[in-house]
Amino acid sequence: MIPGQLETTLKLTIEEQKFNSDVGQLDLLCIGMVLRLWRHSISGQWFHWISVATGIIVAAYLIAAILAMNLICRPINFMWDMTVKGTCEDGTPLMYASAGFNLIIDLIVVALPMPVIWTLQMPKDRKAGVIWAFLLALV
Repeated sequence: MIPGQLETTLKLTIEEQKFNSDVGQLDLLCIGMVLRLWRHSISGQWFHWISVATGIIVAAYLIAAILAMNLICRPINFMWDMTVKGTCEDGTPLMYASAGFNLIIDLIVVALPMPVIWTLQMPKDRKAGVIWAFLLALV
């Protein structure tokens, strides 16, 4: 890899780690809020277990993404110390995979509370407002 290209890749790697961490934590927060909403609904055990499974998948993805981004260079310290001899793989495929996975998880997290929201005892226009608030999370 060309030195200038390596520097750009390393900067992107660090930004990708921050982004994955932030998105993963936000997804876990949303799932926690959805589970709290579940306690007050009549949707049953299926909703609870799907929410917990989604949370576990998000947590596992967060750990895997951080590990993958940190292990992209051999030796690992080549990522921050350019005086050490080493190589870094191209992080672009990893970033595309990460973006795709984040999109899928975000869609699941937003879709998860929709059945529960429709069972709430409130006017339909208010339910629509709550759903729009959840959909704003996709933007």
